[in-house]
Amino acid sequence: ETFQKASNDPARTAPAVRRAAVEGLALLGGADSVAALGRLARFSPRELGPRAALGLGALGGGAARVELAALLAGGQRPGDTGPATEHALRARGRCGQPEDTGAVRALHKAPLGTRLKRAAICALAGLGGAEADAEVVRRLADPEPGVVSAATWAAGQLRVAAAVPALVKRLKAPGGTAGRAPRALALIGDAAVSQPLLDLVSSRSLLTAPGQILDRAEALWALGVLGERK
Repeated sequence: ETFQKASNDPARTAPAVRRAAVEGLALLGGADSVAALGRLARFSPRELGPRAALGLGALGGGAARVELAALLAGGQRPGDTGPATEHALRARGRCGQPEDTGAVRALHKAPLGTRLKRAAICALAGLGGAEADAEVVRRLADPEPGVVSAATWAAGQLRVAAAVPALVKRLKAPGGTAGRAPRALALIGDAAVSQPLLDLVSSRSLLTAPGQILDRAEALWALGVLGERK
């Protein structure tokens, strides 16, 4: 009750104390804490909503998952531009189960900004399962570079073998656009990608083009990881 009062009284409580109260609710756990964090995630000032959503993720359990699902279904306060929803997505990935993947995938059909799409992909990486793998592969063909970058990261985290062709294609794209692809390929661990990585490292353009130096460094790192696994 003390934590709930401190987090709900902006007129009498300093912001730092309110933030600490939200963290305290997450540490306490229990049904009352879950309910309080759910209310804060929906209706509190912007700086507390994201913290409350992450607190629900830290608590985990069925009740927290229900609160996060309600928030993602549109329970956040009118006019909210997304921070609590973004963190709710990340929290869903932390405490959810593979069967939650369908609800996260459905968000991609909504008119979301790149930031929320990226958060949804991060949630998929936490949930895992065949459905998440398939969605990550689909997002590798997204027209938004930021979404593709998040999907590339997720493909590596989930070790999605089906993503290898799309990731190899990124290695061969001009203009220093490999990005996270070498690292993802190394995490997936497919030895067949060694040659495309070697081609990227030996490309003469990488010796002079500043935009591609990072690609070369990432490819070298990936080759080192693949070599250690032989």
